Amino acid sequence: MNLMTPIETAEYLRVSVNTLYKWNSTGVLQPIKLGGIKYCKEDL
Repeated sequence: MNLMTPIETAEYLRVSVNTLYKWNSTGVLQPIKLGGIKYCKEDL
């Protein structure tokens, strides 16, 4: 079970990686941890 990379997360959420990092800088979203829970590809 591999954790999703930021790029895979961006593709899954249909957002650009730049958007993902912008969200990260505001603390809204982290590539792997969402709400303190680590999501795996299988979970999504």
